Amino acid sequence: MKIYSKIKGNNQCIIRLLGIKLFHKKQEGRWSKIKYLYGLLKIKKCPNVKKVYFCGLQIFSRKILDITEIADNIKNTVINELKSTIINETRMANAVSNLHSRVFPQFKNINTGKDVVIVGTGPSLNFYENMKNTVNIGMNRAFEFNGITFDYYFLAHYSDITAEYIEKISDKNFVKFYGRYLSTKFKTWNTPNCITDKHNSYKYYIDSYMPDFVENLDVLPFKNGGSIAISAIQFALWTHPKRIFLVGCDCSMNGYYNSSIHQPMWAGLNETLRSYPLLKHFAEIYYPDVEIISVNPVGLRGLFRDVYTESYVKAEAALFKDVSDIEYLQDIINEVNV
Repeated sequence: MKIYSKIKGNNQCIIRLLGIKLFHKKQEGRWSKIKYLYGLLKIKKCPNVKKVYFCGLQIFSRKILDITEIADNIKNTVINELKSTIINETRMANAVSNLHSRVFPQFKNINTGKDVVIVGTGPSLNFYENMKNTVNIGMNRAFEFNGITFDYYFLAHYSDITAEYIEKISDKNFVKFYGRYLSTKFKTWNTPNCITDKHNSYKYYIDSYMPDFVENLDVLPFKNGGSIAISAIQFALWTHPKRIFLVGCDCSMNGYYNSSIHQPMWAGLNETLRSYPLLKHFAEIYYPDVEIISVNPVGLRGLFRDVYTESYVKAEAALFKDVSDIEYLQDIINEVNV
């Protein structure tokens, strides 16, 4: 008797030790069958499936994808995702174009030769000296500020805080724009239709992932930019005024003009601070004859033309201790009123 023997042929291989069959592999079509120690442990496999038996009982089974099948699955997944994305993007593009083409043509160049004041809700608003003969655009709770009559109003982020005051806007006699976010991620911020309809407001679309600002607001969405002020400025540029004054647009975490108990938790501040230089560059290219002026700037200091009110300089004297060349808003007001 041979101590060890190995026999190969006829699509099989048999190994014996001291006459005991330790290993027996046999190929039957696509299947290969392997038995160890007279079949105590048995394995059956083909290119896609592997099964393991012990004492005649199946203890393991796994489907194995070959590289071709894996590649096909990935390709099909990518194609399906791409088709879905193209369909959704096409639907959104059509929705934006259909809505904006009905809303914004009537406002194009409507403020040519005029001064537009965009009013935010930062604490610096309290030092603003009201200018006459201006077109005023308010945002959020700016409509509650005394002494300013608004022509336009922008609201984009609907929340529990917004719900507290939004009904006060319903009978206000200014043109209202309520934003709609294209991204599903931000759609919970959209103002309900029952409110936009009741307020007789215009809807407009905001794209949170648009890389740059666009000239054609009559067919394309507004860029988000992290702040409602960004929407208001895009609209103001569309109306093509002589100058745009930014008032109360502090771009900081310094609170609100009304000392609201709702302290700002502004996750979009960094995005906003990145967006303003892009907006400035966009305006210089497409609206080179429109001057943008910051009134009592905080976070935007040094970006646009900076002017100050005397009351603000007095209240923030430490900021101007070593500054000798201060341009005052009152000088501009006097020029306008001449």
